[in-house]
Amino acid sequence: MSNFNYANNIFAVQEAVNNCAMEILNAHADYEHGRSVRKQAQANDDEYNELVDAYNVLLAKAKKLAQFHREAQNNNASLQEHISTISQQYNELVDDNQNLSNAFSQKDDEIQSLKAQLKIKDQELQKSKAKVKNLGETVFTFTLVNTILSTQTTALKNVLGSWENGKIYQKQGFINALKEAAKKVDFAKNQVPTTNSVEAFAYLENSNKPLFEKLQNLSL
Repeated sequence: MSNFNYANNIFAVQEAVNNCAMEILNAHADYEHGRSVRKQAQANDDEYNELVDAYNVLLAKAKKLAQFHREAQNNNASLQEHISTISQQYNELVDDNQNLSNAFSQKDDEIQSLKAQLKIKDQELQKSKAKVKNLGETVFTFTLVNTILSTQTTALKNVLGSWENGKIYQKQGFINALKEAAKKVDFAKNQVPTTNSVEAFAYLENSNKPLFEKLQNLSL
């Protein structure tokens, strides 16, 4: 009977030892699991903090880009107004050029008329010279008539020269003014900003898409 009790006690002790060992193993497993969870939580927390910092940097850049976009829109509106003003001035110059061209044509007709008159005067001069010679006038009379007619002819030539030179100068000056105005229009168009800040921000967001997706997942 005593041997039976002793055996039972041994089995009981063995079972108790086994149970204790199992509890120790379970406790150790729970401890290791807890450590792993804490490490993962710390790693997740560090990653989250890094993502938040990166997000703040991107947010600051986005604000700057938005400010640049507003400034670009304002500058673009101002440039468009300036270009419109220059275009209006250019159209006015074109109209003035047409008016001057018409006036030049009119003056050219007058010049042709004056040239015809000059030709007539030259013919009259030649006729007068021939007439004086044929009539056998005295040297004094011939010289006087020749001087009068020559003076009239020279004066008429001077008038024609003044008209032609003056108009050519005015026309060339106007052409130069048109060229200068055209340069200003081209210069104003080239100042329109080519950078589109909306596209720049979209590119920035797309190039950092994994980061934005992580932030979105963390916030859910």
